[in-house]
Amino acid sequence: MSDAIAKRAGNKRANTTRNRADSNPPSSAGVVGGKPWLWFLVLAGIFLGIELLVPLGSAIKLGTDEDFELSKTLLFLKGFHFYTEVWVDQPPFYTFLLAQIVQHTGTAILGLRLLTVALALLLLASLFRLCLNVGNLRTAVCAVALMIAAPGFLELASSCMIEVPTVSFVVAAFAWLSRSGWPRRPWLEVGAGILFGVALQMKLIAMIYLPLAVFLLWLKHRLTFKQLLLSALVIGGVAGLGFVLLNALTGCSLGLQLQQGWSSHFASTKSFEYGSPSDHAFDPRLLVRNWDVAVPAFACAGFLLARIRSRGLMLFPLAWLALSLAIVSTHRPWWACYYLHNAVPLCWCAAIAVDAALTWAGSRRARIALVTVYLLGAVAWMGTRSYLQVMSMRQSPRLFNSPVLAQLQHYKPFTQYLFTGEEVYSFHAGIPLPPHLAEISLKRLWSGDMTNEKIAAELAAVKPGLILVPNQSNELPYQDLLQAEYRMVYQDNDHQLYVLKSVIQQAGQ
Repeated sequence: MSDAIAKRAGNKRANTTRNRADSNPPSSAGVVGGKPWLWFLVLAGIFLGIELLVPLGSAIKLGTDEDFELSKTLLFLKGFHFYTEVWVDQPPFYTFLLAQIVQHTGTAILGLRLLTVALALLLLASLFRLCLNVGNLRTAVCAVALMIAAPGFLELASSCMIEVPTVSFVVAAFAWLSRSGWPRRPWLEVGAGILFGVALQMKLIAMIYLPLAVFLLWLKHRLTFKQLLLSALVIGGVAGLGFVLLNALTGCSLGLQLQQGWSSHFASTKSFEYGSPSDHAFDPRLLVRNWDVAVPAFACAGFLLARIRSRGLMLFPLAWLALSLAIVSTHRPWWACYYLHNAVPLCWCAAIAVDAALTWAGSRRARIALVTVYLLGAVAWMGTRSYLQVMSMRQSPRLFNSPVLAQLQHYKPFTQYLFTGEEVYSFHAGIPLPPHLAEISLKRLWSGDMTNEKIAAELAAVKPGLILVPNQSNELPYQDLLQAEYRMVYQDNDHQLYVLKSVIQQAGQ
């Protein structure tokens, strides 16, 4: 009798242990072995080694929207007010940070880009910790390696753009929530709320990840509905409070920020001079070019769905992937930098699949050969893609061989504003753009807030001392103003520089 009772108790303990192991895998498990953070330091060293090959301090422009961020930073330093004088469609905190770096350190573009590099390291470290908490060491190492080689990641991690900073704090919040052995309340929810508040002040898209944080808590702790609701309120409340406090630090109007951000993202298209948001859709061919991650990631998704009831925390990366594909990839307009939101869960799911494939291969030669062929092909593909990214950035125009910048510097003492569609020249020349024309993005043009007619009228009213335009045959909306008030003083294959006639007289030419 006692033997039977002992046997049932032993079986019960074994089942409990298996259930816990399935829902909360040990963070240090994995075939890779060794100290986890030693492996991350190796990966971080590889990432920083690649960054040393990028001309962070000399290239004029890295990333598609870097010019907007830099021109906004210069205007902020000059004392212009966002949302009233300067049209801005995102929160101001990242611009505020860039301005503080310039103001207190006097560094040029290198210091600003190093901020993004540091936040990219935060993203990689948070992804490593998250994968370690939910899975094992081999998955964490693989996910970070895949992330470094993801399409566009190196460029985004090297430029002054808000995508990497936003995603880094979101992933950090998930890593914080997934920690084991810590009291669930209040530190988990409060810490995640603070990180989400920073992410929201970087870019409002971080809001879509708040439900995913609650889902992670449910998977980890199996909370009741009331407990989930309370956790959601704590995370959302702390995030909202942090958002408001950080905005107050910048000195910008919160009401105008929310109003302008909402109208720029959700206003109906009123002007079709430059097409419409529907013209910019997610290109599925990008997944084909990223087959090295997409194939194992979707294989992992199928595997997890087939065993959805028993996978526990492993369902979180699957939910993340589904969310990013359902919202980010269907949003119009879709820009190439948005792929980062897909890349993080794709790399994680792919890492899970690679880990499972290595275990599945075992000691059978046929399976080992199949996995080896994939790994060799994927590594070669990722290496080539990373090499091409670095070479593309290394071939960007440099400051020291830009004759246009030299011309701008010559006329700088005699002018207040520079108008150009290549806003990056404004920052490097130290000449601000006319504040009302500082960010003429497609979203602003589509909403009707800015049109060709309004651009011409504003230029006629302000008459900036310098106007830099592309060297093209198309007639500009303000062509009459150029012919009447300006004189072209420089021209090359890419640019034409026009100077106000009164500025030319002041410059003694």
